[in-house]
Amino acid sequence: MPTTHLDEADLNNLIADLENRWGAKSVDMLKDNSIRDRIPEIVLLRWETFIRQRIMLREHDGKVRSEYLSQIPKSSTQNRVTSKEMSELAA
Repeated sequence: MPTTHLDEADLNNLIADLENRWGAKSVDMLKDNSIRDRIPEIVLLRWETFIRQRIMLREHDGKVRSEYLSQIPKSSTQNRVTSKEMSELAA
């Protein structure tokens, strides 16, 4: 079976499609058994998988972003441009 790589936008679209099709938000689908009872099991599994993948992707993105930002040297106050200097540069 071929591998499909989904980004956060793809997952958001897939989840939104399921929410629209079944008339329920993901949070409600996860908590409310009366909603879950009217949705086929294969659809529930797919929906839950998309939600789980989105959570994992967001966590991974957060870790990558944090690691990247930790490697950028913090600027000192000596190198900062004042608002007066900015307005002079903009003129």
